[in-house]
Amino acid sequence: MKRLALPFLILFLTVFSVPAQGLESVRIGVIDFQKALDQCEAGKDAKLELEKLFKDKEKILIEQRNEIKHLRETLEKQSTMLSPDVLKEKKRELAFKSREFKRKYNDFVEEMKLREKDLRNPILRELERIVKNIGKKGGYTLIVHKDKSVIIYSPEAIDITDELIRRYNAYYRKTKR
Repeated sequence: MKRLALPFLILFLTVFSVPAQGLESVRIGVIDFQKALDQCEAGKDAKLELEKLFKDKEKILIEQRNEIKHLRETLEKQSTMLSPDVLKEKKRELAFKSREFKRKYNDFVEEMKLREKDLRNPILRELERIVKNIGKKGGYTLIVHKDKSVIIYSPEAIDITDELIRRYNAYYRKTKR
């Protein structure tokens, strides 16, 4: 048995001690797409557009919510003085307005999600194109997304997010402004 183990040990050490051809130097980069999206000019412009849309829609929803609140308070104060038919009608009106508010709120949330997606996707596609370009020109073997659930540690030296932001901003200035 010992006679067989020695040749296998020598073979094992020989195979794994010789570097694989073409892999003499491995260069790895890390990209934080969320940081790039938040800090690039297009991402900041998209965020401002979303905030403006949010404020405009929020005003409408606040007005409608206050109207419902006022109607509810009025109904509570006058409930003992109103006839059963009028009270029933006021409660029905309040329920209708509450359902309408909930529907508008849900529509608003969905609209915000869709608008954010519409604004983010072209930016993310261009960021990805630029990352591929950085990878090819920079001689990277691998560029990975810095996701805290996947990458637990990476040295700052391999983080190329700032380079990505710089290149995207140059592209954005040429094409969008």
